[in-house]
Amino acid sequence: MEHFRNAKLMDGEQVVLDGLDGHLSSRVRSKTRTEWFGYFELNETQHIEPGSHYKLVLPDGRFAEIYAEDVQNSESGASHTHVAMFYVAGDLHGKVRAGLAPYRALGT
Repeated sequence: MEHFRNAKLMDGEQVVLDGLDGHLSSRVRSKTRTEWFGYFELNETQHIEPGSHYKLVLPDGRFAEIYAEDVQNSESGASHTHVAMFYVAGDLHGKVRAGLAPYRALGT
């Protein structure tokens, strides 16, 4: 599982949420298909409607179309945050910006 910080959630060209902190993971479903999924943290005033479709833009230049929704009862008592789970529709796109280590898929 890969940790990311300062990601953006976009609806078209509009930034819906900025500075997201979360995790991204994948599993190989077949020789040609990798399934991507993860979660990001939201504060107590931020919410994602079930089945919402957005673009997740990672700080290293990768991006993906995602389906996301809040996870009920995921609040952390001390931090006043909860999580939103997401699934990538398709695959990750884009390249890692120069100077950053290349992304390594799980299991490599």
